[in-house]
Amino acid sequence: MSTSPPRDPSAPLPEPPQSPRSTQLIIIAVIMLIVAVALLIGLGTLYLTWQHPTLATPITAAGSTLALLITVVSVIVAMTKR
Repeated sequence: MSTSPPRDPSAPLPEPPQSPRSTQLIIIAVIMLIVAVALLIGLGTLYLTWQHPTLATPITAAGSTLALLITVVSVIVAMTKR
């Protein structure tokens, strides 16, 4: 009968590998957090334009610029993954 040698007490314990299920849960949690933040930003913008109508034009311009930036970054990422 063979037995394994005793473990060195000073050696760190090996970390157990993450299961695919826990990875999926982390991804879902991050996506839900991003959606919640986006909704809060959208509601804040809606409130600002409702209470301060003079801010509607600058907020629209900022939103358009942000959408363009996101689109350009998405296209660059998509092209680099090819």
